Amino acid sequence: MYSSFGGFSSYLRMGHGLGFFFFILSCVCLGGPCFCSAHTDSIKPGEGLQFSKLLVSAQGTFTLGFFSLDTRSYLGIWYTSDVNNKKVWVANRDNPISGTNANLMLDGNGTLMIIHSGGDPIVLNSNQASRNSIATLLDSGNFVVSALNSDGSVKQTLWESFDDPTDTLLPGMKLGINLKTGQNWSLASWINEQVPDAGTFTLEWNGTQLVMKRRGDIYWSSEILKDGSFEFIQTHHNIYYFISVCNDNEIYFSYSVQDGAISKWVLNWRGGFFDTYGTLFVKEDMCDRYGNYPGCAVQEPPTCRTRDFQFMKQSVLNSGYPSLMNIDTSLGLSDCQAICRNNCSCTACNTVFTNGSGCQFWRDELPRAQVGDANQEELYVLSSSEDIGKRLYVLHSEKEALVDMDYHSRCSSISVHVSCLLLFTEKLQRESKERSTTGDREGKKGQPRDVVVPGGKTADKKKKKVTFLLRTDE
Repeated sequence: MYSSFGGFSSYLRMGHGLGFFFFILSCVCLGGPCFCSAHTDSIKPGEGLQFSKLLVSAQGTFTLGFFSLDTRSYLGIWYTSDVNNKKVWVANRDNPISGTNANLMLDGNGTLMIIHSGGDPIVLNSNQASRNSIATLLDSGNFVVSALNSDGSVKQTLWESFDDPTDTLLPGMKLGINLKTGQNWSLASWINEQVPDAGTFTLEWNGTQLVMKRRGDIYWSSEILKDGSFEFIQTHHNIYYFISVCNDNEIYFSYSVQDGAISKWVLNWRGGFFDTYGTLFVKEDMCDRYGNYPGCAVQEPPTCRTRDFQFMKQSVLNSGYPSLMNIDTSLGLSDCQAICRNNCSCTACNTVFTNGSGCQFWRDELPRAQVGDANQEELYVLSSSEDIGKRLYVLHSEKEALVDMDYHSRCSSISVHVSCLLLFTEKLQRESKERSTTGDREGKKGQPRDVVVPGGKTADKKKKKVTFLLRTDE
């Protein structure tokens, strides 16, 4: 250690600046792990990343860091250029930590883990560690732990985040299975926008096509990949190259894009599947509508429902408790709606907790709330398209009534203004006539003076009336 520092002192004496010296000082450890304050793309054994610090890939494409949702915190990756910081990967999605007292560490044995005050460390690379290793965020968005050769070059990849996708497929990521290790690559939606835990929908590759499932049941499929395209995926962008591999080692689907293109495919918590550019591969709730939509698995409604029954969010009068409640926090709104839709006695549903998890159900018909009513609550009410049409018509009529009231109020106000202005005009004309008569008697000549109008502007008598009429909107 001392000989190395002596060499560094010689390096400084050779005329190099002190900036690098202070950078090294910021990384000095006193009996504990080293935390570097400057942005870097890697963590070495014995180093750590503090909660408020970030890793940034070499070209700045991706960023890795901690983030909080409500009172829970996670480690995630996002596109650096994304102003919304939408996460493309979450390390501890099913194992959140409380608060912000946490660090990401690569210990001396090469074990990558989240250290936090709320319990045991969360190990990310179990049984895939090496003492001579490094954890690096790549410009592909892949976070890898690599074993190094003695010269510092990469020997092999021990662990990678691409092996554990969340709800987003990036270029180079795989969907499928490793036949040697049994590793399965699939996407799983969040429970909702505030809960990254694995939710209702999954996206898998079955060897020939992409398959979306809802709680294990086929929900939608892309149809077979043929001649470089899918029947039910219209990208509208000529930037994708689809890859399908099937051999003795693995079966998988992947895609690539042109160099420099930013891309991600997202499976959202309501069953929507779309790309970076907003192209909808699958529209949210599309396959819940009992219709013949492209790629949707045929779903028969229960005998008590017709094919046009849908949920509509509306304010209702609720003076009692729900008929049934399920506090399972792994359930999201899509689960609640599926349960309600298939239960003939269910009329409405909602989630239980403020983070959008758990389910509660109602059996009674709940009257729609009016403006100012007490005990209002927003629920997802199951109704036929005819009833929904009637409700929308009522809402539209109420809005029109409010617009009419506002219109009549404005008209009344304008009428008052016009009346006042006409009286004012009449008074000015009368005064002008009197002045004109007086002037004639006194032998005075010349043009009438300008008349001052409201707003401090001036106008001659010929324009006076027009000016007032144009100002009746004030």
